[in-house]
Amino acid sequence: MTKPITKDKALEICKQVRSDNAKKLLSLNRWQCWGCVTFSRGDPAKMCFSGGDGNRGCSLINNIFDKG
Repeated sequence: MTKPITKDKALEICKQVRSDNAKKLLSLNRWQCWGCVTFSRGDPAKMCFSGGDGNRGCSLINNIFDKG
């Protein structure tokens, strides 16, 4: 079973992931972040990590959270 991620922690990791991906021109992860931020209009309640149980909706955030 996976641990839920608090909204604050998910947003913190999200900012880190977006910062890391901004440096990569041709990356699917960068486009995933771009789409999430663009279509949610920056509203954390509408971002991918807010989906599902315990804010476990974004694979990029989940991977970092689970490693550490």
